[in-house]
Amino acid sequence: LSAWEVFRMVYPVATRILQDYIEISASDTFLELLDEIPEVLAESLDQETLPFFELFTITQKDNSIHTHCVNVGMYCLCLARELEMSRKDREEIFRGGMLADIGKQFIPRDVLFEKGELTEQDKQTIRLHPAFGKKKLNELRRYSNTVLHMAAEHHENFDGTGYPMKIAGKHINDAARICKIADVFNALTSQRPYGEMMSPKQALMHMNKDMRNQFDPDLLTTFILYAVRQ
Repeated sequence: LSAWEVFRMVYPVATRILQDYIEISASDTFLELLDEIPEVLAESLDQETLPFFELFTITQKDNSIHTHCVNVGMYCLCLARELEMSRKDREEIFRGGMLADIGKQFIPRDVLFEKGELTEQDKQTIRLHPAFGKKKLNELRRYSNTVLHMAAEHHENFDGTGYPMKIAGKHINDAARICKIADVFNALTSQRPYGEMMSPKQALMHMNKDMRNQFDPDLLTTFILYAVRQ
């Protein structure tokens, strides 16, 4: 099977597992159903890359947490492939990207999906989800430090203006810096309660021009080159 075929077959499986885990509060052991998915996807990229436009056609663009999680994981994985990371590292990058927002299950839905302007208190509540996610994953005692760092630091900005710890530059974990790019790109190109859904080109231009200080510049350049390559 081609990488595109593998990704296309795995995508609905991963999104359904996370949907059940997040929305019906399934047992924590439910996450074990995801264990083999990073290995399958990382292996499919051993001999070939997955063109960006093919990946983008696979990902759904709704505003659900479970869809966002799987999309971010897949973008992280393909960026890791562009960076020529080892298969093991690619597996962890995907796993971390997929679970980075798991802490959102502890944020009230009326705050998370508020269609109007968020109050300052609501913003502070949402900004708790990285800490919630790291705590939850750490309690499960089955995830690597890479995965924990991605959950905790994927909203840190390269210029130090992010949250929750306001760390900057290379002090932010490498994998979390990759996750930051994937997280923002997917948010911009999906339906959102506030802000218009952007095309990939619009999102990349916005990230490169208006948000560039938030990202590791080398990683952002690699992602952009991957996205625009024919």
